[in-house]
Amino acid sequence: MDFFDPHFHVWDVSEGTRSGHDSTILFAPGDDPVYTAARYEADFTKLPKELHHVGGVFLEAVSVCHTSMKGTDPAFTEHCLAEAKWAHATLATSAKAYLLVPSCALEASNVADVLDEYAKLDGFRGIRQIVNKDPDWPRNGGALGDPLEIAEWVKGLSVLAARGLSFDLQLNPSQLRKFAEIYATVPDMTVVINHLGCATLADLTDRPDVFFDGLAALAKFPNCYIKLSMLCYPAGDWDTNDVVIAAVKRVIDIFGPDRCMFASNYPVDIKDAWPAERLFPAFLKLVDYLDAETKAKLFAGNARKAYRA
Repeated sequence: MDFFDPHFHVWDVSEGTRSGHDSTILFAPGDDPVYTAARYEADFTKLPKELHHVGGVFLEAVSVCHTSMKGTDPAFTEHCLAEAKWAHATLATSAKAYLLVPSCALEASNVADVLDEYAKLDGFRGIRQIVNKDPDWPRNGGALGDPLEIAEWVKGLSVLAARGLSFDLQLNPSQLRKFAEIYATVPDMTVVINHLGCATLADLTDRPDVFFDGLAALAKFPNCYIKLSMLCYPAGDWDTNDVVIAAVKRVIDIFGPDRCMFASNYPVDIKDAWPAERLFPAFLKLVDYLDAETKAKLFAGNARKAYRA
């Protein structure tokens, strides 16, 4: 069965890097600051025999970097463009099939110009922004704030939608309903919610209605997908945590098995003790109640559809 990975990173945090990455935020995987396509692929050598890694979708990491820099700062645009070009170059060294989802500050006035530059890169499919606020991810607690409350950001999203590009969104459960209101202004757009909506264990136990009702509001949009990834965020040993397991199965029910997708989130999840020989058997066990056709969608088919592979 193919595994087409819809969420992984490559980066360079070496001294003097020109990849746009920020070594004060990102880490050196395995103590090597340059995580290339070849290193990423090597991390799948112990994939279970049921799965065959065939490629995937690069996701940006710059929107978590450069915390003192506003998205309207031309230097931030340069970092976004540098990351996209660096990622494109390293992925081009592989014979596998890869697509690109770099970043763009939707709140900036140069959105169209940045998208024009990305359109020159083979495999460009859309952009991602990290908007987690309260609890804050690094830039959201600093220069960016809450993009969902910025009128210019909403306008930027419409520019993206008008070009038929997808939007990868990382946000908190408390922001799901607000984004659903914004989504209604571009209802045909393909949106991919990252990392199970970033639910913490407290979100699942103390505030489950906020999380599940928010996801249900987004699932009403037919082109909204969700990634079953970074499951170690709510619980380090998520594969033995009944709350997390039940939550993932409920999310599959909410969105339906045609709009969910497993993702590695490498190299981040490797750092958090989830190498391929641990992560993918756990994924397979999680959906052992589903038939082969449905599993094939969760591991490859849905991602290929969402990203027009």
